[in-house]
Amino acid sequence: MAIFEDRDPDPGGMKAQERPERDVDRSERWSLWRPSAIIPLLACLPILAGFGGAIYLAQQTPDVDDLGRSLLAEATTVYTADGQILTKYYEENRNWVPLDSISENVIRALLVTEDERFYEHWGIDVQRTISAIFRTAGGDTQGGSTITMQLVRNVYPDIADDPDLLRKAKEWLTSLKIEYRYEKDEILELYLNTVPFLYNAYGIDAAGRTYFGQPAHKLGILESATLIGMLKGPTR
Repeated sequence: MAIFEDRDPDPGGMKAQERPERDVDRSERWSLWRPSAIIPLLACLPILAGFGGAIYLAQQTPDVDDLGRSLLAEATTVYTADGQILTKYYEENRNWVPLDSISENVIRALLVTEDERFYEHWGIDVQRTISAIFRTAGGDTQGGSTITMQLVRNVYPDIADDPDLLRKAKEWLTSLKIEYRYEKDEILELYLNTVPFLYNAYGIDAAGRTYFGQPAHKLGILESATLIGMLKGPTR
């Protein structure tokens, strides 16, 4: 009898009151799977997939730490004993010049025609890209490439072999990496020393000497405008 007397004869006592609380706790644990909670989770999946895809693509893009003069071929120049140029040997006719040895006329012409917000964006001009999409959709084909994105094409031509969407994604990611790694003036110097012209002239100095017989620092307004204008389509 003592054993049975120790039990709580009141089913509505404290222990009975605790059971509904435990049931509530159990329902809270499973509330994550209610439709109202699942929908936001499903909405996050594209974001997570996009983030994972960006990380994967970033690993497939080039290493930009070695981007620079050592990566590119230059012409070998042979001089006479009195310092006159005798001849050149090259696969790519390029004379690398620092940015401060390039005429301001060239730099201004480049920024005005190719990338007005160059010093404001991080490799991707969102405003220009959106504008280009709408104009192209309206029949007026426009490009949204920045100077940094064009630099990627000049230095890493293998990216151009990828399908359009994959190529564009790699260009964007590589541009972001370059902008993070290099200063704006360094990017300008890299670009102006890699742009291709006709007659195997690479870079603004080789182009100035080929077309006008002038080094990069002596190019005037009309000469600079002509050379920069050629970048839209050298063969035309």
